[in-house]
Amino acid sequence: MRKIGEALGADAGDRGCVADRRADDGAHDDSADQALRPELHAMYREVLGRETRSSDSAYPVWKPRQAQNGRIRAGPIERRAPGAAATVKVLPLRMTAAEVDALDEAWRRLGFRSRTAMIRAVIATYVADRNALLPDQALAPR
Repeated sequence: MRKIGEALGADAGDRGCVADRRADDGAHDDSADQALRPELHAMYREVLGRETRSSDSAYPVWKPRQAQNGRIRAGPIERRAPGAAATVKVLPLRMTAAEVDALDEAWRRLGFRSRTAMIRAVIATYVADRNALLPDQALAPR
């Protein structure tokens, strides 16, 4: 956080944030923002471990702060190659609001970390109890 303050310079209090300046005068000179960009982008790379293409001078300050507070994941973003098969699939499941409320109460009461974790465990248990899968097809709850 100290480095962010240093990157913004001693006159940060006089300048205010970029959004406030834009709101005040409608149009503004980006030269101060341009001068800070390399330092802010270097800070972004150091904290997050990846590049940003953002041209907003507030973003390379905000995003590392989010990572330092544990709100977002740092490190390279893993993307699968175009045309590669997905490792997970999303299944649509329609339920009434009352059913979802009951389900939410149940997963919290039973100590699951999420609704999805409980649904996976219930499906795996149900399928195993029915011997519906071959031995090499076992469902394992995460």
